[in-house]
Amino acid sequence: MIKHAFLLVSLMISKQKAFFFRIENISQIHHFREVIKLLLRDGCSVVIMTRDYQSSDYTEFGTKLTLIDARLSPIIFRYRAFVAVSQNMRPPFLGKAKYIMPYGYFAKGISIPRFRDGYNYFCSICPFMTDYLLKNLKIDIKILPIGYPKSDSYFLDEGIDIRKKIISEKSVLIAPSHEEESALLEHIGEYTEKLLAKNYSVYIKIHPVYSTSTTIYRKKIDSLINKGLGTYVKFVYPGDDELLAYKTWLTITDYSSIANEAMSVLNGVILVDSPRFYNEFLKKNYPLVDWAKVVAEPAINSCYMQASIISSPEQLDEAITFEKKNCKSSSRTQYSEKLLYNRGGASLAFGELLRKNHV
Repeated sequence: MIKHAFLLVSLMISKQKAFFFRIENISQIHHFREVIKLLLRDGCSVVIMTRDYQSSDYTEFGTKLTLIDARLSPIIFRYRAFVAVSQNMRPPFLGKAKYIMPYGYFAKGISIPRFRDGYNYFCSICPFMTDYLLKNLKIDIKILPIGYPKSDSYFLDEGIDIRKKIISEKSVLIAPSHEEESALLEHIGEYTEKLLAKNYSVYIKIHPVYSTSTTIYRKKIDSLINKGLGTYVKFVYPGDDELLAYKTWLTITDYSSIANEAMSVLNGVILVDSPRFYNEFLKKNYPLVDWAKVVAEPAINSCYMQASIISSPEQLDEAITFEKKNCKSSSRTQYSEKLLYNRGGASLAFGELLRKNHV
């Protein structure tokens, strides 16, 4: 960390002020990929702040990007703009160009309690999110309707029917949350085997906590990996393919916000009800969160009022049949339109905003 502190000081006193992007792990850099390219083309300096630094630089963009320990974020004092992927990340103490560009939709009802004061702008993904923040957020921050940069590449091929981008009509993404109270995580082996028995191609999304976790989550995933389930199961690690919820026809999750990604393009969504999560985890860690209010609020309920809800693997077949018939219904279509601003254009919108205000 001392090395990084000296590096940060040298950046602060250099002639050219930099754009700082705060991410949790290096796989999240793709969220800002097109924005960073735009800034680099203008000759701007870009710095990545993360706990997941592997070396002192990152060369994906054809030029060196400096990586710095994220724990130093609060002491940055000279910069063009600071952009973080989460509202619970500590911003710099100084400056008035601090943005939150969330890496994912809100979920679980814990987004507002985790908001840190000190940011100037919040880049909203969708109308549902904007309405929710305007009603509930009590801190002084300007909300900008930007969209979801992570999803842009999915929409950019103009003139191509997005249904043709589905891997196959037999492709299913399983994306359990990492808390041990997730009922999907608890029975992930059973859900996987039921899908394989019907000849589905299964993709299992690995949560970023896997690499450092010693919890039930890691044990469950390792147990599944060690089963040797064959060529029909692919384990998708952070940084592999972050668009699978858009490209598989069905997503099975619990209370994860990834459900919004799937439903935004009218793919099927099944949620595995997890009463232990709201009866145990939330009551212990967020006692003021009312789960009944969470499931009624579109910005935070992971499509709970639209998706199929099941409580056991035995209900899976019926839910799949329902999703095949109803995932493109008029109700879902109207709902999906409120799940995303600037389809395919969020990176450009945000990049142009940064260029206009800070270059």
